[in-house]
Amino acid sequence: MTLTQTCEPSSIAVNASSTCTVAAQNLSPVQATTTISEQTPNASKLPLMSVQVAQLDRAATTNLEVKGVNGYTWDGTLDGSVAPPIDSIAPGSTPVDGYLPLSAFGVAPIPGMTDETIVNFNVPAFQWGRELYTRVGVDSNGYLIVGGGSGPDNNFVPQTFPNPARPNNVIAPWWTDINLASSGCPAPVCGARIATLTDGLDTWIVVDWENVPTFGFGDDAHRHDFQIWIGINGDAHPDEDVSLGYGDLGTASTDGLNAGAENRDGSSGINITPLPVSGAQYVITTSGPLPGGKVVITFDAEGRVAGDYVLTARMTSNLTAGATSAQANIHVGP
Repeated sequence: MTLTQTCEPSSIAVNASSTCTVAAQNLSPVQATTTISEQTPNASKLPLMSVQVAQLDRAATTNLEVKGVNGYTWDGTLDGSVAPPIDSIAPGSTPVDGYLPLSAFGVAPIPGMTDETIVNFNVPAFQWGRELYTRVGVDSNGYLIVGGGSGPDNNFVPQTFPNPARPNNVIAPWWTDINLASSGCPAPVCGARIATLTDGLDTWIVVDWENVPTFGFGDDAHRHDFQIWIGINGDAHPDEDVSLGYGDLGTASTDGLNAGAENRDGSSGINITPLPVSGAQYVITTSGPLPGGKVVITFDAEGRVAGDYVLTARMTSNLTAGATSAQANIHVGP
């Protein structure tokens, strides 16, 4: 929850008015039952006039009580914020216009990755859903969890996106039952890898599954090459940059196959349809989160007696401990 207050102009002549604006917005994903109140420091010297709700967005209930020239109280329920949507997954190109195995750079497979495994990594800051992250979870079954994951986020049966069940915040180039512990996954080529690559100006986090086998099979017909490219936030082009590249793709598990992505609460997602084929490339685009409900209250503070005054708006809600305050100073006089 945020609360702000401004009064313009902040310095007025006697018998002039300053227009004050108080704004509260819910940034939490859940509803906020909110009360905002304000009282003039002296009703005879600085009365509050023309109090009104000037703007109300995504509010379930609302009530404004004006207490003469003394102040006001607003009660309402502000809707929660909306997680960033996945806008599109469209044919495009990776930064290298194709699939580039990390083994070609001498990058070793991630240690300890076997069957049904998630390994978390701290990485350079990047954008997903126009939000910053510094951690990813690499899953053996062909998907990435933005922000990292744990045991409940591991599933060899792919979801259809969107899905509120864990895992969420998923980028899934080729989600199927893959076994990195199989005898059909011989070192040093087969495995999941992670590294950063740069062209001197821009840098990408690359997560690569190379020559990985479908569970229960070790033959070439059931091997897959695919990867995710994620542009970092601190390079020459810090905007969000996420793409998928595919090498050779084989036959997936009978337990299912999906490719696509979803947002952090599973409320938005896209499935790649038809499924990717060998040599395919895609670019993923998202939008930023939508803030929650907002209320804007305006009033005129009329300066009848010279002096310096402090106006204080106070907000309480079920989401915040204690009261949140926002102050504005008004000078009345020469």
